Amino acid sequence: MNDLFPEFRKVGSGYNTSPVVFHGQLFVHRFPLTQAVQCNISKSECKHAVINTRLEFTAQLRDDRQIEINGILHTEMGRSFTVSDTNYGSTMSQSITLPDSVPLIGELKTDLPFQKVLHFGEALELTGLADVHVVVEFQLNHSAI
Repeated sequence: MNDLFPEFRKVGSGYNTSPVVFHGQLFVHRFPLTQAVQCNISKSECKHAVINTRLEFTAQLRDDRQIEINGILHTEMGRSFTVSDTNYGSTMSQSITLPDSVPLIGELKTDLPFQKVLHFGEALELTGLADVHVVVEFQLNHSAI
């Protein structure tokens, strides 16, 4: 959500090409921290929040065309967040803190559970706080089989 600059809403797009190990292993993907801006109609007063988003799921291969996923989309907003993620032996950290003088949208947290059977290439769209929009899609890598 960015009421001031709607064209900048698509901050964290891209693909995560990490292989997913099937048969119930928990997969966790942390998204980069983002900021939301909510304004009144005249845009004369705006509130801000830092948004922290994490996707957790398990995947079960049902057959050569379908996968069952069960998980939770976690989103939370507040004044300050720090996240760390370790991949391939290196740790990446990100921190965003809004000054106390900046009006805050709020401090909220939501967990959106989901369960779905998808065909490979079919997308599942999830929406969290502040219009966070996550699209989950699996592609079968035949060369890895």
